[in-house]
Amino acid sequence: MNAPANTSGRRTVNLTALGEGGSPVSLSDRLARARHDSYTAENPAPSALNLKGAGSVSAAILKLDVTQVQLFDKNPRRFHNENYEDIAASMEAQGQTQPLPVTQREPNGPYIISAGGNTRLEWMKRRFEQTKDPEHRYAYFYYTPYRDEAQLIAQHLTENLSRGEMKFWECAVGVVDLIKLLKEQEGQNLTLRDLEEKLRTKGLRLGRTMLSRYTFAVDRLHSLGPALEALTGLSVSETFMPRLNLAAKLASKFGVDEETSWATLFTPALERAGQAYLTASEKVLPASEICDSCEVALADKIGHSVHEVRTMLGVLRKGDQTLLDLKAAIASASHGSSFVQADGRQEDGAERSEAPAQASKPQRPSEVQAHQPARPQAPTTTVTHSVHTVDKTPGALPHDEIQAVSQATASTAANLQERFKQELTVLCDLAGIADLLVWRDQLPLGFFIDYPTPGDSRHAISTVSSNDQVGLIARTSKSVVFWSLMRLSGQSDPENAGALDPTSNFYRAMADENFDNQWMEGLDMGTTLRDDDVLVLATKPEYPAIGWLMKVIYTIRELNTKN
Repeated sequence: MNAPANTSGRRTVNLTALGEGGSPVSLSDRLARARHDSYTAENPAPSALNLKGAGSVSAAILKLDVTQVQLFDKNPRRFHNENYEDIAASMEAQGQTQPLPVTQREPNGPYIISAGGNTRLEWMKRRFEQTKDPEHRYAYFYYTPYRDEAQLIAQHLTENLSRGEMKFWECAVGVVDLIKLLKEQEGQNLTLRDLEEKLRTKGLRLGRTMLSRYTFAVDRLHSLGPALEALTGLSVSETFMPRLNLAAKLASKFGVDEETSWATLFTPALERAGQAYLTASEKVLPASEICDSCEVALADKIGHSVHEVRTMLGVLRKGDQTLLDLKAAIASASHGSSFVQADGRQEDGAERSEAPAQASKPQRPSEVQAHQPARPQAPTTTVTHSVHTVDKTPGALPHDEIQAVSQATASTAANLQERFKQELTVLCDLAGIADLLVWRDQLPLGFFIDYPTPGDSRHAISTVSSNDQVGLIARTSKSVVFWSLMRLSGQSDPENAGALDPTSNFYRAMADENFDNQWMEGLDMGTTLRDDDVLVLATKPEYPAIGWLMKVIYTIRELNTKN
């Protein structure tokens, strides 16, 4: 009787497996052959998509040969990923935990990384190259359709920025490259506001202030070369941009146009700094020293001393001035005063016995040391905040009162840390910045100095007469203490960013590029002074707050010694 036909649509299996000569094969032999076949079977072919129909596939998970997937050729990263070893260790221990993003610029073209993951793919390629293990040849990838080059760069920037794995220079180059693509697509110039909106549509939220910093860095600071890896956003915004732009503005007053200033004065100084960085034992970028050398070059170019150049820069910082105004400031500084402010005001030198009746003509920078110290910057406003009484000016307490406070802190402090807190509190009171002192145990010294709140009348600039010695001393003291404590606290160090109060003005100004900190220019904080100028002021009894700053610094030294 014939067996019924198979109508199920399934293939029937003959369980009578035959060996050589038609003899039946035992079950153990069949299992052994199956195991052998499983070991020698080739890896499955990689996944493929038919992309000829545009828009037919929105997204898919693919298994691809890692040797055939390309790194993104316009990757914003320019330096070695400092997290490479951590990433490698993680992938070695855990394997691939999530698919890497890929796309294709054109149908049947090569796959490329589309949104971060170049370091991980690089490690996968290296692992297979070293082991030749077929198990490591294939990996999973997440495919999304290609839109345009601008979107690709934006996705890589967004992904790397979210992980904090990129240096400032890498971010700057990536953003500027993206801006160029956007301008090419639009076929017209775009304002910073336009660019801000365009970038937002690409998933990047960058304010105009940050865009200006990135553009300045790429356009003007690229000559730093190898030192660019140490460039920070803080050094660009607080040092390079304001000082070099102001120096170029001063040069234009003497008939030296901006491009000539950069090509002949500033760029050579940047190149020298880059070469010095290569041989430096400590890989830091001395932004202030580099700007100093640019000012020296400018002084030699226009035929004035470094001191005269810095006097004119101080005047120019207040607002646009004519060349006649600038030279008048130099003349004023050269007669009857040995203390000239960076903003051009002259302190009355009648009571200063060391002031010459007639200053001799300053030498050119080529005739003296290259780094001639700038004169101290004096205050231009009076502040009425004090430790004990509201009618005394900060930084100008009587000597006997200062002595009393010193003895009190020394005798009442239960331990060194408590003494430090008391001394720091007194210092901020003396300088008129007590409201800006914020205690924060997470920071190295347990405190930081906040930026004033916009509109705070206690810190607004006001005019001070050149004859108002108390007011001038007060503003100088306030400026010196404010900027010195910011440096000492460690609050500007990137590794301490997480310890700051996220609601503070300082944190918002540093971390949020959309936070407008332009108002700092209208506050009574002046600019940082050179360290040697601060030391000179600390020796003068008419600057008790700066003298007290030295006391606090010594206590910090004691704390560091005990720790």
